[in-house]
Amino acid sequence: MKIFAIGAHPDDVEIGCGGLLSIDWLSKHILHLSNGETSKYADGETRKEEAEAAARVLNAQVQFFDIPGRQIDDDDSACLRLVALIREIRPDYLVSHWELDGHPDHQAAHQLVRKAFFLSGASVDVDAPPWRCRNLLYFHPFNSGYGFIPDFVLDITAVYPSKLKAIRCHRSQTSFIVPQVEAVSRYFGQNSGVARAEPFKAEMPLVIGSRGLLDLEGGGDG
Repeated sequence: MKIFAIGAHPDDVEIGCGGLLSIDWLSKHILHLSNGETSKYADGETRKEEAEAAARVLNAQVQFFDIPGRQIDDDDSACLRLVALIREIRPDYLVSHWELDGHPDHQAAHQLVRKAFFLSGASVDVDAPPWRCRNLLYFHPFNSGYGFIPDFVLDITAVYPSKLKAIRCHRSQTSFIVPQVEAVSRYFGQNSGVARAEPFKAEMPLVIGSRGLLDLEGGGDG
């Protein structure tokens, strides 16, 4: 099974779905739309190096769109570029920001990814055959999760150390990231009967089959 996680900035997907991305039998791809150069803690090159280190921890392929900070948009050019990449990777699931995330870049990323999710399976002017993902999943916002009621939670207890290791690769950001990640994973875990959990919402109805929710409870096809 193949997961394609898309974040506005380096560290967004590690925070939101680093547990999912730590599952070793999944094929994992990460796209950072910007390099995070607008951060007050580090420049874009430093943040890109940190993101590459985190991807190595997660054994994930990583790419960057190098969109300037605060300029993420769902215009036709950006959308078709993302559609082309989705069709190239052919993921089972896309994972990205929730629509009510309080950060403007995260909101813009949500709109871009949601639009590309639907267009990747449609007839558009992209030189690759259409590809329809199973679903588009949204992870919990980092610091503005009021009203986020998950459609499901993923038990990440066993892989939580890997998630933290990947997050700590973002050395310029960890002083304020880790405590929040600890709190969110513990809260949703304790409310679900496990030690640590990642909560997700889904764009489309979820299908529960004989292999378990989203087929993520057992081995995958890669």
